[in-house]
Formats: sequence, structure tokens, C-alpha cells
Amino acid sequence: MQAADLDPLVARLERATAAIESLTAQAAQVTPALAVVADSADEFVARADARGVHVDARLHDAVHLLERLTAPDTMRALNTLMDRLPQLEQLLTLVDQAPGFVAMGVDSMDDVVRDLQARGVDVEAGLLNGASAALRFGAHIGPAQVDAIETVLTSGVLEPKVVSLIGRMGASLANAAEAAPEPVGLGGALRALRDPHVKQALGLLLTFAAEFGRQLDTTAHGTRGRARS
Repeated sequence: MQAADLDPLVARLERATAAIESLTAQAAQVTPALAVVADSADEFVARADARGVHVDARLHDAVHLLERLTAPDTMRALNTLMDRLPQLEQLLTLVDQAPGFVAMGVDSMDDVVRDLQARGVDVEAGLLNGASAALRFGAHIGPAQVDAIETVLTSGVLEPKVVSLIGRMGASLANAAEAAPEPVGLGGALRALRDPHVKQALGLLLTFAAEFGRQLDTTAHGTRGRARS
């Protein structure tokens, strides 16, 4: 082999040597930087430990959390949650508006209470007495009473016209009691029939008597029919 044939090999060796020297020089420059980074990291960990923050434990917990987050079941749940984000946004909007709705309700209730108090109604006593009455009523109610209440609710007694009439009857009874009427005989009763108000009330009573009689007759026929069957 001639010396000329060795020239390419020598050239390659020289380039390789230069590359190694360059890498060595770069490594020599990087090593101090890595040392500075390591010192900074050690100092950060030491300061964190001094504050009661254990970095190793935190890293361990973070890895555990990452493992749980990337589990298949968790990923499916997160995907479902992401699909429901628009609904959640609407729900959060309602939650944000809830204090305003509550404030409006409280203001409305305050207005109602003030209106009742202006009319002489003791609201606190009414609430307490109403709650007590409801509890006592609920403690004594049974199936028979429930059926009776259902009958009352469907009987028409609570129709607006009937309630209004009962209210006027109550007011009339109160006024009559305050008037302290004297006893009236047959003659006084006959003379009272000339009063148009008495005539109107008597007409109502007679109409009621006729209608009530029809209701009693219907009930009696129904009872006899059930007895025969």
C-alpha cells in the first residue's frame, strides 16, 4: 500500500479527532451549566422542604394523579363531561342568577308581610298558629278523614260564589250578634216579611231547601240501590 492511499484515511481520522475535540469542548461548557441547574434545583427543593412542601411526595402524588387521569374509565368520564359542557354552562348561569331570584323572592315576601301587618294581621303569630294547627290536624287525620276532605273538595263548597256567600253569611251573623236583637213573635215575623231584604234572604233559603231536598232524595235512592245489590 502506498502512502498516497493512506491520505484519505488520515484525513478522516483528523476530522473525527476534531469532532471529538469539539464535543469535548462543548461538554466542558455544558457541565458547569448543568451544575448550576442542579444547584438551583437543590436549593429550590431545600427551600420547599423548609416551608413544609415535600417535593418528592408531591411528584409521587402527581404521577399517581396522572395515572388515574389517563385510566380508560376516567377518560370516558372526562369525554362525557366535555360533551355536557354547554348544559353545565347553562346550569352555572342559573346558579349565578340564583341570588338575584332569591333576593326578588325575599323582597316580594317582605311586601306581602308589610301589607298584612298594615291590615292588622300578626304574621308571626299566624305562622306559628297555622303550623301548630297543621301538625295537630295531620296527627289525627286518617283514611276516613281523607275521604271526607276529598268529598268536601269535590262538593263545590269551595266554589268562588259559595265562598263569597259564606263570607257574607258570616258577616251578617256577626252584625246580627252585635245588634242584640230582641225576641220576635209570630206577628213580628209576619211584619218582617215586608222587608225586601228579608224576602230576598227567605227566597234564597227556600231555593236552598228545594235543592237540598233533591240532593237528599238522590242520595237516598243511591243508598237503597246499593243495599239491594
